[in-house]
Amino acid sequence: MVRADLLDQLHGLVLSLPYSIGSKPTNKYELYRVKYADGQIIFYSSGKIVSTSIIARRVLQKMVIKIGADSTEDVIGSDEVGKGESLGPLVVCASLIPSEMNANLISKGVMDSKDLSRRRIALIALEIKNDRDIHWSKVLVAPERFNKLFNDLKKEKKGLNDLLAWAHTTAIGEIVSKIENPENVRIMVDEFDRIRTEKRMAKIVKRGFKLEQKVRAEDEVAVACASILAKDARENWIDEMSEKVKLDLRSLRRSDAIKLTDRGKYFKLDYLKRK
Repeated sequence: MVRADLLDQLHGLVLSLPYSIGSKPTNKYELYRVKYADGQIIFYSSGKIVSTSIIARRVLQKMVIKIGADSTEDVIGSDEVGKGESLGPLVVCASLIPSEMNANLISKGVMDSKDLSRRRIALIALEIKNDRDIHWSKVLVAPERFNKLFNDLKKEKKGLNDLLAWAHTTAIGEIVSKIENPENVRIMVDEFDRIRTEKRMAKIVKRGFKLEQKVRAEDEVAVACASILAKDARENWIDEMSEKVKLDLRSLRRSDAIKLTDRGKYFKLDYLKRK
């Protein structure tokens, strides 16, 4: 993602290149579109940028670097999926993205997983996993374990945010344990419960890591990568379980899910009861 205040400048630089032709946005989320060589470069008002060809990606990468849109800090981002859905696991992933990789990841279409198709998520997740310069971790809480942990937390008058704080800290902790010098590393977490997260992260912060929490943290490349990895892991889990039971679990209505004798293996039971 590129800071929104730099989009105009970046758009102008791309338009100044030979063979660049501006075109109209196709929906309310787009700010600009530029036809370049054999592809398109799409600028979103949120700061996201998508390019549809290798040549366009390379050009975009150079432009992003030219205007200094990249951060000079390496960032550890974490994000979760499955916290509100009854089907499937809660998954939290964290990823450490070196600052010099931001432009390349932006040009490949990295953004919040909610804005990507399942196919794009799978393709980008595979690229992230195969990149030796990206370190990532995963905490997958399958429904059976989630149901037990959630019940235990309720008895202690705690809730989902406590579980999320633990999962984010665990995923991030796995990465920071391998980092000797925290001086140029920033941790970015989507803000869901500032106090609980700060308490859980206290030991990590004490080591010298900078912790930042903000709403819409997925605008950060590292958090967007974590979002993609987490979404991919959850969808793969559901695919595997559906294959195992020879049943499309996604197609089940709530009334049918409740009738399953082993529903706790696939569904968060407390969520089924709430509806």
